[in-house]
Amino acid sequence: MTIKPLFTVPYFEYDIPEWEYNKKQILREVSEEKQSNQDKIILWHGLETDFPGYSTSENNLPNYRKHLLQAIKPHMIEFYDLSFCTSYNTVAKPPLKKHIVYSTMWYEHTLQQPADYRFEIKNHGNVGWTAMAVIDYDEEEEGHIPHRLISPFSEPSANLVDFFDVPMKEGKVFIWPSYLMEQQWANTSNKPKSIIRFNFNTRPWPRKDALIIEQPEDCA
Repeated sequence: MTIKPLFTVPYFEYDIPEWEYNKKQILREVSEEKQSNQDKIILWHGLETDFPGYSTSENNLPNYRKHLLQAIKPHMIEFYDLSFCTSYNTVAKPPLKKHIVYSTMWYEHTLQQPADYRFEIKNHGNVGWTAMAVIDYDEEEEGHIPHRLISPFSEPSANLVDFFDVPMKEGKVFIWPSYLMEQQWANTSNKPKSIIRFNFNTRPWPRKDALIIEQPEDCA
C-alpha cells in the first residue's frame, strides 16, 4: 500500500528585525502618507484603510512601502529561494532570473468596532502570494482576535472544513497563497490593531510595466 500527501498549502512566518526601531519608522511613513493622501482614506465602522482595490501594477504602491520592504528584504530573498527555485528551477535550464513583483499594498487600522461588525470572508484572488505585517497588536487584549485561514480542502470522512488561526504578534510577517480564504474579526477593544497587507508574485521574468523591487542571484 502507498499513501502520499498529494497537496499542501505553503505558509511562512518571519520576524521583522530591530522591531522597535522599524515600528517607529513604519508608523511615521504611514502617518505621512495619510497626511498627503487624505482623500484616499476610507473610514468605515471603526476601520481606517487606504485600500486602493486589487491591482497588478506597482505604480499604485504607497510610499510607506519603502521602509517595510527594506526591513524584510533578506526574508523576501529567502522566501524566493524556498518558494520559487524548488518549483521552477527543476524544469528550467539554464536557471531563470528571479523577480519579486509587488502589486498592491495597504494598511488597516481598527479600533472600537461594533461587536456585530463582520468582515467579508474573502481571498485576494489568483495574484500569487499575500502577506500581512503586524504593526500594532496586543495578544492579551480580548478584542484582538487572530485572522483565520480556511483550508481549500474539506476533510473527506466528516466533510468538515478545517482552519488555521494565524499566531499574530507585533513585528511578524506572515505569507500564504493569495487563493486561501480568510476570516477577519472585529476589534471591539479600545486598543488599536494595525496591519499592513500586500500582494506579490515571484516570476521568472518581469512584466514590462512592473517595477522590480528585488532581483536576487540565480538559483543555485
